[in-house]
Amino acid sequence: GKIRTGRISSLKTFNPRSYTEIIRLSFALLIAGIVLMLVYIVLVGETGGDSRVMDRFAIQTADYIGFTALGVMIWRAAHNYKLLKSRPLLKAQQLRERDERARFLHIRSGGLPMDLTLLALLFLTMTAGFYNNAAFYTVFAGLAAASLAKAGSYLYFSRNG
Repeated sequence: GKIRTGRISSLKTFNPRSYTEIIRLSFALLIAGIVLMLVYIVLVGETGGDSRVMDRFAIQTADYIGFTALGVMIWRAAHNYKLLKSRPLLKAQQLRERDERARFLHIRSGGLPMDLTLLALLFLTMTAGFYNNAAFYTVFAGLAAASLAKAGSYLYFSRNG
């Protein structure tokens, strides 16, 4: 057989997105997240949260997590919308995000994998808080441990990094 060498012709070149495109995508994802969160809140409100089964702390914690997450998503969407309307604000935000020290601390405190783990644990804690006490306290303990690990490593590397 013939051995092929050289470039693969079907391989497309990587075109990085502009910062404006990244903010637009973030804005669109936040709007989708807000809609999904509202649907989730309605569904969970209709099917869960029986005070005869769940204790007060679990339900209140689940409510707090859900409405805080919704508020943060609304705030971030409004912030991104403002950035898209103002070029100077967009440039200033881009400079802040390029800060090497902040990026170093984020990576050393777990980076994106830890952020995604915390988001998943928040969602699971919120859901379990409406349906099952044992599951709620188990996931809540995991959330607390992961949060403390992230905060501890952030503090450690901010002082000793």
